[in-house]
Amino acid sequence: MKKIATILTALVVLQSCHSYKTMAINELEVDKRYEMQLKNELRVRGICHKISADSLEFSVKNRLLKYSKSDVAHVKRKKVSALKSVGLLAVFTTAAVLSVTTNNVESAFSQTRPR
Repeated sequence: MKKIATILTALVVLQSCHSYKTMAINELEVDKRYEMQLKNELRVRGICHKISADSLEFSVKNRLLKYSKSDVAHVKRKKVSALKSVGLLAVFTTAAVLSVTTNNVESAFSQTRPR
C-alpha cells in the first residue's frame, strides 16, 4: 500500500496544474502573462505591457522588451486547469489517508507479535 501511495504521489507531483492555450496575436490583452515563440526559435515568457499596430512590448525579468509582430511565430496564454487541480488534491488526500492507515496497521501488528 505504501508503494502505491508513493507512486501516485510521484505521478501527481510531476504533473502541472497549468496548461497553455495557443491564441492569435490580435487576442492579446495588456497586463496578462504570455509565452511567445519567435520565428528564430527564441521563447519569451513575460507580461504584455503595450500592443501597437506593428509591435508588442513585454516585461521579461524586469526589463521592457519590444518585439515586431512579424517576428512572432505563436503566442500561448497560461491558464490554470481546474480538473488537474482537483485531481492533484484528490490524489494527495488519498495518499495521506493510505499512509496514515498503513502506519496504524503496521504498528498494531508490531504490538501483537510474540517475541
